[in-house]
Amino acid sequence: MTIDSKPGSLNGISRLFATLVLLMVALPLLADEVVTGQSFELDGDAQAGKPLYRTHCADCHGERGRGDGSWAGAYDPPPSDLTREGLGAERLFLATRDGGMAVGMRATMPAFRHTLDEQSIHDIVAYIQSLEH
Repeated sequence: MTIDSKPGSLNGISRLFATLVLLMVALPLLADEVVTGQSFELDGDAQAGKPLYRTHCADCHGERGRGDGSWAGAYDPPPSDLTREGLGAERLFLATRDGGMAVGMRATMPAFRHTLDEQSIHDIVAYIQSLEH
């Protein structure tokens, strides 16, 4: 491989880095576009979601979803306040299923698609939406 040293040209490593940065920016947008092209309808049961939320979410997000769980202090920035305005059901669903980076949120939010089935995620989101704002 030859390295082009002309000003303004990209060598192989720089091209790879530029491609990775582009993918990091574009993939969350593409993932969101795939789902928003469909009509999202929350089909969850808040009562079924409550114990799932307590098991999988409360340690970070807290019992009331405010980002103040027992593990919250281990993260900088802390976990999201799930009761804040602007977090719609679809965004919460995608963040829970695919991880925070899938919707432009924190990278520390893991994906649960391998741990929970889609119905369980719908139930968790229904429970989150039932929390007092």
